[in-house]
Amino acid sequence: MKKLLKFSVLAWCLCASSWPVWAQRNEAANTDPRHLSVQQQPMVAWRPPAQASTLRPSVTLDHPDLLYRPGENAVASVRVNQDAYITMLNVDAQGVVTVLYPNDFARDNRVRANTTIQVGAESGGYRLAVSEPYGGNVLKVIASKQPIDWWAGRTSKRSGPFLALTDRGTDLARHLTVVATRTPQSEVASTEIVFGVVPQSYAVVQAAPPPPVPQGYDLPSPAPFVPSPPAPPEPTTNEAPYPIPTGYSDFGLQMSAGKPNYVSGEKIELVVTAERKCSLVLLDVAPDGSYNLLFPNAIDQEVWLTASKATFLSGTGSEGKVQASGLGPHTLVAMCSARRTFSQWAFGATTYRSGATGRTQIVAKQPSLAEVLSEQPKGDSARSTFVYNVSTN
Repeated sequence: MKKLLKFSVLAWCLCASSWPVWAQRNEAANTDPRHLSVQQQPMVAWRPPAQASTLRPSVTLDHPDLLYRPGENAVASVRVNQDAYITMLNVDAQGVVTVLYPNDFARDNRVRANTTIQVGAESGGYRLAVSEPYGGNVLKVIASKQPIDWWAGRTSKRSGPFLALTDRGTDLARHLTVVATRTPQSEVASTEIVFGVVPQSYAVVQAAPPPPVPQGYDLPSPAPFVPSPPAPPEPTTNEAPYPIPTGYSDFGLQMSAGKPNYVSGEKIELVVTAERKCSLVLLDVAPDGSYNLLFPNAIDQEVWLTASKATFLSGTGSEGKVQASGLGPHTLVAMCSARRTFSQWAFGATTYRSGATGRTQIVAKQPSLAEVLSEQPKGDSARSTFVYNVSTN
């Protein structure tokens, strides 16, 4: 998280790490641990020690799609069913922990029952401004019946009106458990929301309901939908990217990366959204037309996108990253099939091994690029491309 604390006469502005993502409130079906860093996973899994707590905190964000872009302000609304003391912290995509509430502008963190407070609203004297790094964030809310100084004795530093902790992941979760156990007289409960930060150019695809099918009739194939992709970034070399034939799409598919230019070995942040639930294939095409199959692979043998939910493909864990390699302009080609597992249909029986990109890639029975692109199934598929450049510095 890049904390660029901006001062103004009326408000503080905290760049509180990267915000929103692909998942909604913490429900097992919506929180995929592969998309969280090893520092974030313990915080999602942490629950106060088992006891008969009747507290029920809740938290929502002002962007229903849980997607924010750098420079936007975020407002978190917190509510609890009983009088309680509220603590809110954010764990960004790199594992940096910031205590957002209480803070220097809101020192009294007691919240009345069934009363909604807004953290980051300008009326409170401060704002939460979204900034890089791109990726998923965990916003954790802890409620307790009695006031608890969760951070007593912890190593920390001030970031304007907020407290930045040096603890990460497992150590922080273990500390919270110890503090909660030492205060048996206080009921404690927690909840969280997972959100992420996407590039400015990222356009969310809205889901369209399928047309009704009259009984006794076969619905004709829909007219091909061809989204207007954003203009590809200008490569920093004189070499042109390998020409990818124009493809059609039967539904919307949006893909974007964090930036157009990367240094060799640098991690690439990728985010995609599909209009329909579909099985994804992602290729990285080099300037000479050779390609690596990034998804699926030995780790993610099936990659299904949920309709209208942004999914970060390049996670922050060591097993889930895509690295820039091979100098010059590259083209990412995303293809998605709504009716079948696209990779099995297009590639057949395959084997995997570790590749230079940091992901594993198919090496046996790999068809040519032309064969893969020509095999795109009609009537239930979509395609999207993104051009980026790789240099040595």
